[in-house]
Amino acid sequence: MTTDRKSLWIPWTFVGGFVVVTTVNAVMIWFALTTFTGLDRKEPYLRGIGYNDVLRAERAQQALGWDALIDAAPDRLAVEVADRLDQPLTGALVYALVKRPVDSHLDFQTDFAATTAGRYVAFVDWPAKGQWDVLVTIEQDGRVYQQQARVQVR
Repeated sequence: MTTDRKSLWIPWTFVGGFVVVTTVNAVMIWFALTTFTGLDRKEPYLRGIGYNDVLRAERAQQALGWDALIDAAPDRLAVEVADRLDQPLTGALVYALVKRPVDSHLDFQTDFAATTAGRYVAFVDWPAKGQWDVLVTIEQDGRVYQQQARVQVR
């Protein structure tokens, strides 16, 4: 039985196809193992267990009746805080966690200083322009209030 030389390429086509598929799968496995894990918080399980504490703190915050307005500018962050009676809240400790939604390496914390009654300002050297998530924490006499806002820095 003689083999036609023209048909010898057919088995090699299958071999080549399997080599391509294997190579692509190997590359995809490598990317899956060396890139983002999908977890954006440390110890998410423990954080989930403490969720009832989060709900308790949220109810306590709502009972305070405080309100905060967060404003961003190219060189600063400002917060205006009012109590339940819409009076400026003075003598509070104010600080913020500032997070970049697309790059956690740029996250930072900043402290605010009181400028006028109920107004607190932090001078900020923004690492990048664009959107930022600001979580402001206000503490006064053992009471804690948190307000979050997404701001745009131009």
